[in-house]
Amino acid sequence: LGQDAQANIALIRQTMGQVLDDLPAPASQLEAMHRLLLRHACEADITLDLHCDFDAAIHLYALPQHWPQWQSLAARLKAGVALLCEDSGGSSFDESCSSPWLRLARAFPEAAIPPANLATTLELGSMGDTRVDQAQANCEAILGFLAEQGFITGTWPAAPGECCEGMPFEGTEYLFAPHHGVVSFLRNSGEWVEKGDALFEVVDPLSDRVTTVRAGTSGVLFAIDRGRYTQPGTWQAKVAGREVIRVGKLVND
Repeated sequence: LGQDAQANIALIRQTMGQVLDDLPAPASQLEAMHRLLLRHACEADITLDLHCDFDAAIHLYALPQHWPQWQSLAARLKAGVALLCEDSGGSSFDESCSSPWLRLARAFPEAAIPPANLATTLELGSMGDTRVDQAQANCEAILGFLAEQGFITGTWPAAPGECCEGMPFEGTEYLFAPHHGVVSFLRNSGEWVEKGDALFEVVDPLSDRVTTVRAGTSGVLFAIDRGRYTQPGTWQAKVAGREVIRVGKLVND
């Protein structure tokens, strides 16, 4: 590794591929698929890990160092929030692609090692978002971003000037059901809520017990569960706030 950034990128990518190729044979088809995807992603400049949540606003997960580069994509998609963290504790796919470049740059400060894999987990709204026009709009947003970055040719509208806020993933609050019952949501995903706002009620049909669950932080209610009958310990809502309220493992699965 030296001062030639492009030579360093080529060497690091080659070494990453060799390490993956030298691993023992995968123990399952799922592990083989994980390894194949990571093998392809190691050679990529941009990695988009596309998902959808249960009932959610469009949102994305990324390293805080990369948020400036992702703002155009978030604006094009009209995302509700970006959740930023360098290590969520879950070995997520996007962090597995992006974080090694940060660690190498810190381990070899004398070498020119740029962040050569810009990766994000992109949650394209809800599982029930199957309208063709919405899917087409999301595709146009992603293609417009890729064209803007110089990866494809074509003409797309410029990114909107307004963009969602990037929040620390450590500021995300998970709200859980306190007991069994039917869940009645009082707010919709994508809304801004204030601390103390009622988000949902849990009604036990056997005992008539009713409990109202309120937000413990102000922020974007970016996802709610799809189930309407729940049990204690099951998350029902996620609120992305500006203030850090959690440490350690941040992902819920």
